[in-house]
Amino acid sequence: MSDPFDLQDTLRVVVEIIRMRVADKPQVQLSCELAPDLPAAVRGDEQRLRQVLLNLLDNAVKFTPAGPVSLRARFIAPSRLHLEVQDSGIGMSVEECTRLFQPFSQVGDAQQRRGGTGLGLVISQRFVRLMGGDIALHSEPGVGTRVSFEIDAPPVRVGSRSAGGL
Repeated sequence: MSDPFDLQDTLRVVVEIIRMRVADKPQVQLSCELAPDLPAAVRGDEQRLRQVLLNLLDNAVKFTPAGPVSLRARFIAPSRLHLEVQDSGIGMSVEECTRLFQPFSQVGDAQQRRGGTGLGLVISQRFVRLMGGDIALHSEPGVGTRVSFEIDAPPVRVGSRSAGGL
């Protein structure tokens, strides 16, 4: 589905949801960096974008015992949105990274995997591809992980008829 939505509001809501989830982990510092030229509204699939970001940020927080976790968003003209989630967590080996996008694959010890199904990154990758992009992952043991993706997200002028009442 490709409808207009308030991008900045969506990103703020996602960060606030994760912030509530990490309330019991005060040693994790969550931040959101929005580029100054980020459009207020874009056309795209807000629900899928939200689900991908919630999954990536949830993983970042889960595997970061202490330190920063950040969401960064910038716009690449004319119609690409670049998003990046970076943590300072336990990181992963190259071997672990190659398995991550396989269904039911999990990394980390049993305590860290608690509650996971091993499908989150697989679903996120499929959603990103459906939104016209691909997902990339870079990780280093003991340093952390960075997951980034670009999707099609044409800007919409707020208040225009094509914005659907935004």
